[in-house]
Amino acid sequence: MIPMRLNKIQMSPVTPATIMLAATFLAVGCNRAPNRSDSLEDAAYRLSGFFVKDVNRYSCHSEVALWREDSTLATADILFGDDTLTYLDDVYQMTVVPESVYPESSYYLQIRDSSLYRDSVEAYVADTFSIGITVPPNRENPGGTEMLLTWTGSLTADGYVVATVPRYMAYHAHGYSAWVSNQSTTETIPPGAFRWSDGINPDTGWYFVYVYAYTGVPDSSLSAGMLPVPMPGQPPDNIDRERLTGCFGAVTVALRDSVHVTVLQ
Repeated sequence: MIPMRLNKIQMSPVTPATIMLAATFLAVGCNRAPNRSDSLEDAAYRLSGFFVKDVNRYSCHSEVALWREDSTLATADILFGDDTLTYLDDVYQMTVVPESVYPESSYYLQIRDSSLYRDSVEAYVADTFSIGITVPPNRENPGGTEMLLTWTGSLTADGYVVATVPRYMAYHAHGYSAWVSNQSTTETIPPGAFRWSDGINPDTGWYFVYVYAYTGVPDSSLSAGMLPVPMPGQPPDNIDRERLTGCFGAVTVALRDSVHVTVLQ
């Protein structure tokens, strides 16, 4: 029988320096978050905001919240059109007067995080338009019955929202609002919009009546206090890019009308 030769494996000597080097590599590997970039050059961003043009306030207002890697980012440069937003109370914001500074057109929201990241989001400001109350014709609404609204419409709008609120509660995140379907320029506001919480007794007094034309996806939470009545809900995000997600949109608020709800005689 031919004897088999066993190959000897040469082992490097284990020294204290070798042990320390191995421990260092192990610690680095354990502390690295899975699927997370080691460099902010590849950081992910999230943006949420809105732009409102309100002829009732003769002004435009915009707010944007921005996150980088799930942390609020307070050091970015945010511009809407040619105006720079200022960071205040955890959001970037601006107010511009008069509202005619931003006529119907397409504008860019620009995001600049030093040399790490630059991007922009296009937003379209819809044209101004007018509304009217068809029913009741004299703006007197005994018993708080349903009300029929009509408006001239804006060709550039993605959709509309109708809203009504007791006039002393406007811009206080209160009131009734609803989406308008199928690009209609006529909508009925139901009797429930003029009722107390019991749904039976009318909440009498003067109500302001509004129609919004919106484009994109305005953030309903951020914009709640800057609209006469909050948006009726939050649609899905409209920004989905490799490094930027979120939502942004514009709202044009038409000149309000009013109706007087009284007790049914």
